[in-house]
Amino acid sequence: MFSEAPAQAGILFWGDGMDEQTKQSGDGSANDEKRSTSGVLAACAEQLASAAGALEEALGKLGAQYESLNQKVDRIVAAIELEQRIKRQEITLYRLGGMGRPLAER
Repeated sequence: MFSEAPAQAGILFWGDGMDEQTKQSGDGSANDEKRSTSGVLAACAEQLASAAGALEEALGKLGAQYESLNQKVDRIVAAIELEQRIKRQEITLYRLGGMGRPLAER
């Protein structure tokens, strides 16, 4: 005998759904209890399937965000490396006498 309490949380507790007379007398057929238990298990399975779907969707979104951020970081790193390469080449040209001053110093 399961019931949903609190209802908004969807948490199932044993014994909360039994009426007081059934709890005290112990009456009730085994078939009714099996049907009730299988119904509760089916509800739990539906809740788990729904939660699994929501988790899968959230993981998909996180994966897409990760890829987007990874691409942005790659572009930033490439820009920094290019800037450093240009500065090194300017310094080399300056040392060889090809320019008045490196652009990095202007």
